[in-house]
Amino acid sequence: MRYVMNKMKMGQKATPQPLLQTHGLRKSYSIGGERVEILRGIDLTVSKGEWLAVRGASGSGKSTFLHLLGGLDRPDQGGVQFAENEIFSLGNRRLNQYRCWSVGFVFQFYHLLPELTALENVLIGAMVGRSIVRWSRERNTVRRRAIDLLDKLGLSHRIHHRSTKLSGGERQRVAIARALINDPLILLTDEPTGNLDTTTGDQLLDLLQQFHQGGLAIIMVTHDERIASVAQRCVVLEDGQLRN
Repeated sequence: MRYVMNKMKMGQKATPQPLLQTHGLRKSYSIGGERVEILRGIDLTVSKGEWLAVRGASGSGKSTFLHLLGGLDRPDQGGVQFAENEIFSLGNRRLNQYRCWSVGFVFQFYHLLPELTALENVLIGAMVGRSIVRWSRERNTVRRRAIDLLDKLGLSHRIHHRSTKLSGGERQRVAIARALINDPLILLTDEPTGNLDTTTGDQLLDLLQQFHQGGLAIIMVTHDERIASVAQRCVVLEDGQLRN
């Protein structure tokens, strides 16, 4: 499932078209025997190629919101549309395709497999969405793309190092390469600089900026106002609702 923009006539100004939309998104959890509402009716539109920051205090529901956008969890009410398709109305197979091909997810704590090298961790992201036959046919092409991504992220000299031998910044860059290996249209990042020092965090944001300039849409959740300021647009998640 891919998003395709309509061609514009020569000289006509392009109008940003929605890529990802939420409507009435609600989510609650049972905590200590009580039902706690985390999200209370979220309406949001993200355009193709847009960089959006979602800022909020710890515990405000930012990660929950990101998990819903990525189809990793289901809402109590409301929905998420990607390229005009309601993702939670899809069957399991097509929802898995959405998770694999349409979005890339960068987790705050990397979630790399410690026994694998940097290159192998990236290739895992490509293997998941391919059958055995397709993987055998595309393996060499995907491997070249993985090496190219790691090179662009400054890790060409570390591709054969296990993730346990990498620094925090290097692990985060491997996680970004893994998220981008299937060439998604949107990158979801959860506190991408939260475990990094200021200098390394700024370097990571510069790398994200380069991918964004290539047309990648980014939704980045953060509690840091300074980090959020690099995005084109920022919204604040507070009391379960978004405000500008």
